[in-house]
Amino acid sequence: MRAKQPTKHTLLPIKARRALVMGVLALALLTLGWYWVSSPEVLPINKVKITGQLGHLNKAQIKAVIMPYAREGWLGVNTLELQKTLRQIAWVKDVSIRRQWPATLTLKFIEKQPVARWGSDALITQSGELFFPPKATISASLPLLQGPEGTEQNLLKTMEQIQNKLKQKHLALAMVQLSAQYTWRVRLTNGILIELGQHKPLK
Repeated sequence: MRAKQPTKHTLLPIKARRALVMGVLALALLTLGWYWVSSPEVLPINKVKITGQLGHLNKAQIKAVIMPYAREGWLGVNTLELQKTLRQIAWVKDVSIRRQWPATLTLKFIEKQPVARWGSDALITQSGELFFPPKATISASLPLLQGPEGTEQNLLKTMEQIQNKLKQKHLALAMVQLSAQYTWRVRLTNGILIELGQHKPLK
């Protein structure tokens, strides 16, 4: 009796199994290789470059935030989580982070640009965003805005209108105040105080 010859249908599963085994081995090697190169000991971060707008940002504070992340190494550092954490610093509007071969992490900062003080402990940007930086970084030269919660945009617009009018007369604005009863007060840098009651400035 002649031996039964293997058919293509019986050979294919063997080839498929070999291919599967080779694929699993390749994946395992790639995974092991990734864990090896992402180790802080293999590719550490030896230098952190801080660039961009740093007028009010505290470098020591920034480095204190970065260091726990930097210990994870050049490939291991979680740049998205680091970016999220840095954006929580009061003066930070945005920050970009990139790796530079072979061992450098570069951070570029954009600071928030306040146009006025809001109350005694906050600043406000052109878009109406309030933020609360360290009091030592709040400039007394900025105009002071005071008003009920939710009136930020109204006060900003009014401040701009008053400033435009005052420039023509070579005067400068020191304060715009809107009380809880919606009465207006305006003070100039020369000390002149204007009580407007419920009549909005420039109306």
